[in-house]
Order: sequence, then C-alpha cells, then structure tokens
Amino acid sequence: MRWLYPDKKGGSESLRLAGLSRKIADEADEETSLVMDDSTIFVILLVVGIAAWIFFAKAEREKVAAMSPGERDAYLRQKEIAAKKSAQRLDAMIHGPLNLHMICAQCQTQGTVHTQPIKQKVGISGGKATAAILTGGISMLATGLSRKQKLTEAWCSKCQSTWHF
Repeated sequence: MRWLYPDKKGGSESLRLAGLSRKIADEADEETSLVMDDSTIFVILLVVGIAAWIFFAKAEREKVAAMSPGERDAYLRQKEIAAKKSAQRLDAMIHGPLNLHMICAQCQTQGTVHTQPIKQKVGISGGKATAAILTGGISMLATGLSRKQKLTEAWCSKCQSTWHF
C-alpha cells in the first residue's frame, strides 16, 4: 500500500506529510499487532491446555479400563481418599485448622469445626471519635472511626455454618 500522494504542483511538502502519515499508520499497525499477538498467545495456550487435559483424561480412562476389577476398585478408592485429603487441606487453608474438640453450634457434631483468629470492625471507638472532634476530623482520615476486635471465626465442614466468638 502506497502512502505517497504528491499534489499537482509536485511539492515536497505533500510527500513529507504523506511519509509522516505512513509512519503513524505503521506505528498503529505495530500496536495493533502487539495486542493481537498477546491474544493469539493466550488462545494458543488455552488450546494447548485443553488438548493436554483431553490427552491425560483419555490415558487415565485407558489405564483404568486395562485393570482387573479388583485392581480398578482399589485404584478408584485410593483416588477418592486422595481427593478427600486434598479437600481437607483446602478447607484448612481457607477456614483454618480443624479443631477436633469443638462441637458445632448448629448441627451439634464434634470434630468438624475449623477455627481461625480474625480481626473484625466493631462499632465506633470512643477514643477515635474524641480525637476526631479535637482535630476537626483530620485524624479520622488516617485512622477511621471503627475499632477492630480480635475474634475467632469457626466454620463447620458438615453444615457449612460460620460463627464468631
């Protein structure tokens, strides 16, 4: 595509402007191609990831199909146990460690409650309110009015209820 458009006089001014507009257009094309390159890379990685998942799922199905019924049952039980352990680790990361001695306040089961310490905003701090009045509200910008109280959050993995104490 040519960007040089000489005027009827054949002046160099129009050639210079045409060259400048070509340079701007080329820069715009480069920026557009960079955006397209990033999205293209994302799509390629997504397709490769899906293909890898399909490949490994097919290999797993073939592996299980080749096993005897006894081996298959033992293998599937082992995978189920590993999945439960993984879910328990995830619960411990999100809701804190399991407290075996605590009883759930909702469903009354023991050994299913996770606890973790938290800080929760509770009400208005009297000291902060007084400081805000004395400083004309400037201290409120830095500290806020609410006070934070240390609490323990408990979560039951059986009934999914959450409470604080």
